[in-house]
Amino acid sequence: MSRRNKTLLLLVFSLVAFSLFVYIRNASRKPPLSYKTFETPNGWGYRVFAADTMLVIQQETIPGMEGTRGFDSEQKAARTAAFVIYKIKKGNFPPTLEKKELDSLEVL
Repeated sequence: MSRRNKTLLLLVFSLVAFSLFVYIRNASRKPPLSYKTFETPNGWGYRVFAADTMLVIQQETIPGMEGTRGFDSEQKAARTAAFVIYKIKKGNFPPTLEKKELDSLEVL
């Protein structure tokens, strides 16, 4: 292998290592997600926050359902908010919810 090829290989390896380092460093800097439930005139809703202050999602109604009905209880809103955070952490944004997921969370 020529000196030029060795230098090029070393440069490529260095760039890949640096990119990996930056990716891991940035991934660990994502702000933590949290939620707070709140009461609405039509039931319960939730808000999802990044770093406890930046509002990411405000959901006043049951997602994916027609109408303006909120959750029947604060616990159902909290369960759904926790599942939404789980989906966001898995890379699903916006975190859409299907009826079967809402059924499995026992919120319908």
